[in-house]
Amino acid sequence: MAQSDGNAGPEISRVLLSVGGGGGINETLLLGPKYAKKKNTTLQTTRLPRSNILDKVQNFLPQMASANNQLRREMYSKPSQEFDIEHVEPSMEKIIEMH
Repeated sequence: MAQSDGNAGPEISRVLLSVGGGGGINETLLLGPKYAKKKNTTLQTTRLPRSNILDKVQNFLPQMASANNQLRREMYSKPSQEFDIEHVEPSMEKIIEMH
């Protein structure tokens, strides 16, 4: 590339060293005059369908609360050895071990 003008060198360097789109914060936030006409348009929004997971959780929580209340009542009336989960009787049929 041939330079015909002595001032072309710094201008080229400035262009090569510039960062970003050059619009600044107004351009980034779409606040410029070319975006003003788009401001009048409205976005189409729709309601999302209700998640079935929320229904499952809402059904499960009362069951969990009921089980907790039952466990509290049993803890007052039975000896503490019955609630020791570290030492399970070998006669129990259904045991789930988590390692």
